[in-house]
Amino acid sequence: MVYRDELEAALARAEAAERLLRSVCYLHAAAPATGICGRCDRRLCDTCAVETLEGTRCVACAARVPSRRYRPWIAASAIAAMVMAGLVAVLAIGGRRSAEERAPAEASTAGVRRTTYWAETARTTLAKEPCARPAAATLAKELNRLGDHAGNLAFTRDFQARCGAYPFLLWTNVYAHEQRGEWREAAEVAGELIADDPSDADFWWWRGNDAAHLGERDQAAADLTQSLARRSSLVVALSLADVADKLGRPCDGAFALEYALTGVDLDDDTARERWRNAYLTGGCAAVDGAGDDVLRMRANAPALTARGSVDGTVIATVIDEHTAYVTVTAAVADRAHLVRGPATVKVWAAGRLYDAHLAIAHEVTVERTRAASVPIAVVAELPPGVDGVVGLAYLWRFAFERHPDGLLLSPLPR
Repeated sequence: MVYRDELEAALARAEAAERLLRSVCYLHAAAPATGICGRCDRRLCDTCAVETLEGTRCVACAARVPSRRYRPWIAASAIAAMVMAGLVAVLAIGGRRSAEERAPAEASTAGVRRTTYWAETARTTLAKEPCARPAAATLAKELNRLGDHAGNLAFTRDFQARCGAYPFLLWTNVYAHEQRGEWREAAEVAGELIADDPSDADFWWWRGNDAAHLGERDQAAADLTQSLARRSSLVVALSLADVADKLGRPCDGAFALEYALTGVDLDDDTARERWRNAYLTGGCAAVDGAGDDVLRMRANAPALTARGSVDGTVIATVIDEHTAYVTVTAAVADRAHLVRGPATVKVWAAGRLYDAHLAIAHEVTVERTRAASVPIAVVAELPPGVDGVVGLAYLWRFAFERHPDGLLLSPLPR
């Protein structure tokens, strides 16, 4: 009887502790939880909650994903209520947005336009300086925050017609189109951003996400891989794993996850389990990179070059980890008898954008290394003297490391 009483008391204490944990911030035990991280489900107080375009995140999760889509609009403490033009605008900076602020601007009551202090400040500035870019950027972001995505698109279109192109406004347009379910329009705007700056990983990620929603999986996989080639990101790798599963190529997703998990400061058990399952169930050991070599930079050479082959066809290659796929010319593809898919996708290789058709090579070799079932992008031509470009989709099957005199490739530790 005594044992049962002690057990029930212990269970009661455990339940009370669990209720307390659910009601307070995971980091500040004295602060009530006012939100939950949409990625890791941690309870957050107003200080710890980071409002993003994708929802509430803890600081750790917000820091581990590509920056612009998850950057809080303003990082500061809460400010007092401000009254302007008879409108009350409360902005909890660095904390949670109010339910009223999240509601679409079109749902305003009694004919009063919903707004924020920052939106009104930007409008005041633009009334005096119609082409003030900082104010335009602020207003475009605030319109999205208010849910007035149609207003964002109309304002940015008028501003650029009046004042010339301003690429930052296109960033906000991608999000506005996506929130309206206009995936084609969002992809086209992201394509404009890519053409303006192909080095930006976010732009490839955004278009890859849009292509996935459109069901254009080959383009989505190419864009997401290119985003990873520009900057490692676990979020992008998880998106690529989803697309790769639908394409019937789970190992592409497994290698992407393994690559993104390398060097992650805070381990992600869910992503690691996803990688393990994809690797084992996909039989990815059979397509692991094999062999090792040090690819050395030749004297006076502008890029790292190596001798390789695609399905037995010998080629002269350039090694570039900032390119997504192994990219070869149509002449090489013909000699190697590669079967190309009918769809055209946009890829980046050898310093420019190309239209390409995708194929799968049974085996690719680079000097003394080799890998099987490698995705290939086939383009009309490459710079003179270059038959192919070896990109990340080959390299991430190895442990690869840059050295002052070249690139070291070795089998991944298993």
